[in-house]
Amino acid sequence: MIDLRFVRIWFTRYWLAIWFALVTAMTLGIQPERFDLFIDARLYVLATRAWLAGGDPWMVDVRGLLFGAPPPTLLVVAPFTLFPGPSAAFVLGAVGIGAAILTVRMLRLPWWWLLFPPLVSAVVNGNVQTLLLPLLLTRAAPIAVFAKIYAAVPMVLRGRWRQVAVTIGLLVLTIPLLPWGTFIADYSIIN
Repeated sequence: MIDLRFVRIWFTRYWLAIWFALVTAMTLGIQPERFDLFIDARLYVLATRAWLAGGDPWMVDVRGLLFGAPPPTLLVVAPFTLFPGPSAAFVLGAVGIGAAILTVRMLRLPWWWLLFPPLVSAVVNGNVQTLLLPLLLTRAAPIAVFAKIYAAVPMVLRGRWRQVAVTIGLLVLTIPLLPWGTFIADYSIIN
C-alpha cells in the first residue's frame, strides 16, 4: 500500500524540480535533429577570430545565425580563440557548464536548479550569458557587462555605483581597440 502522505509531501517538495526536468526534456527532445551543442560558443569564437584577423565579426554565419553582440563581447571571448580549431567552442561551453554549477552553488539553490530551462538552454548553446551571475555576484561584475551589455542593469538597480564607474571606465578604454565603426555600420543587419 502506498502512503499517500509521503507522496504528497514528496510532490510538494519537488514539484518545481519535476517541472524543470519535464520542460527541459521536452525542449531538448522536440527537434533532436536541430540539436547543435555549443552553437552559440562556435558563433562567438568564429566572430572573435574574424575580428582578430581584421574581418567583420557581424558577417560570421553559423547555420544561419549571425553574431549580434556588441563589440565588448569580443574581448571576453578573445582568450578562447587561443585554443585550436573547434576545441575553442568546447572549452567555452565547458566554462559555461562550470559557471552554471557555480551559479547554483553561489545562490545556495538546490542542485536540481541546474535543470532550470533557461539555464539549460544557455549551457547547451554555449552562450556566454552563463557567466553573468557568477561575475555579477563578485567584484568581477564589470566583466559581466562586457559579456552581455544588459548585465549593467542589475548593477545600476542595486546601486553598485563603483562597479558602474569601473565598467564605464573600462568601456571607454576599449573604444580604440574594438570595431565600433563596423558595429554601427552593420547595425541594421545585426538588429
